[in-house]
Amino acid sequence: MVSATADFDNFNASSFVGYYRESIVQKSTGWKAVPNGSYTVTGADEIHVNYYPVSSTLQVNPNHVDTRNSEWSAHWTPAWTGVASSDISKGVYTYGIETPVNDPTRVGYKFTGWESNTLAGSMPSLPNSGKYIFGATAGAVDTLTATWKANEDTKYVVKHYFQDLNYNKEKYTLRDAENFEGKTDDWLTLSELSNSYDHFTYKEGKVGDTVVDKTQILPDGSLEINLYYTRDKYKIETSSEGSGSIDDTITGIFYEDTKTISYEPKDGYYLQYLVVDDTKIAGKDLNVYLKSYKFANIDKDHEIKAVFKAIPKITVTTEMASRLKNVDVPWNMISVVKITGTDYLGNHYTYYRSIEGAGSVKLQVPAGTYTVSQLGVDRWKQTGVTGVTHCTVSGTNGVCDTSDYDAHVKFINDIVDWSEYSDNDVDVQ
Repeated sequence: MVSATADFDNFNASSFVGYYRESIVQKSTGWKAVPNGSYTVTGADEIHVNYYPVSSTLQVNPNHVDTRNSEWSAHWTPAWTGVASSDISKGVYTYGIETPVNDPTRVGYKFTGWESNTLAGSMPSLPNSGKYIFGATAGAVDTLTATWKANEDTKYVVKHYFQDLNYNKEKYTLRDAENFEGKTDDWLTLSELSNSYDHFTYKEGKVGDTVVDKTQILPDGSLEINLYYTRDKYKIETSSEGSGSIDDTITGIFYEDTKTISYEPKDGYYLQYLVVDDTKIAGKDLNVYLKSYKFANIDKDHEIKAVFKAIPKITVTTEMASRLKNVDVPWNMISVVKITGTDYLGNHYTYYRSIEGAGSVKLQVPAGTYTVSQLGVDRWKQTGVTGVTHCTVSGTNGVCDTSDYDAHVKFINDIVDWSEYSDNDVDVQ
């Protein structure tokens, strides 16, 4: 039997790229593992040194960075072949194994390639074939990170809602909608998306039912932004002059609303005219506004002023001046006065009054223009018209204007010839 001594420690220095020494076994021992060191081999024998391929790790990160907030990751669903669907996928394989690394897809983005570390376990970069070959460095960790470019034509919709007049102003109706395109995941400030509308003011914006100031463009183009506008508010300022009342000033009137202002003169007064937004309403035009004025479809501030004035009076006086000498007149005259005319509203009036002797009658009439005449005098003759105030003499009549003042007319009467007028009584039907 021949004996020999072998130093197996030298096998530790043997190296094969991509492999590591797993064990040394000896045939004569039934292929049991042989410890390191020097051994004696007797006769024919075999020593086997076993090498296994090394293992390394490939990490694939489709999200470009290792951590993303929940809002971001909710926008992306990875699609892989041969790699698990997770934000960071790992695979541990042995040297020389190939695995496909397909391009990932992401809604709203375009894949622009992989970034990597030095790929210590294998290759300097990922080949065009899209396959990764696990390398020869034991325990190496290679990372492939996807890079993306956000689409700049991702769609979103902005809808504009206007406040209604009904439903206590709490309902809004769609008035306008606009389609836009923007960069995926860009932030939008809702107030900057609002439009300028006459008589409406931007109030707030919502995504769904939630009021927000900002939001991101959703990658799938489903973003819908709702903007709400309230109606502008206006006021009607009221005032009066003279003796009368008018409704109080009204504020907070919504655009296109309708309001009615009422007014009323005190006893002995009448509505002379209105001033509405610097426009005077008087005369016949005032007929439809004697009690109230309606502002319809309000789109600005308004002013209204009611001017009241005392109802005017016409005073008619009669005077007797007999020309007969040394004759005692045994009776007073009885005269009948007619007052007829048209008031400031265009209404026609006629009044009759009787006056006994040298006296007067006072009559309250609507402001206007009136003709005052003396119809007849028993046994007396009208010889003149005098003492007029705010009137003019027209023949035997007085023409009076009571628009701004009271008026006065005096009729002069005489007995010229006793016998001529002795039986001339007046009978007024």
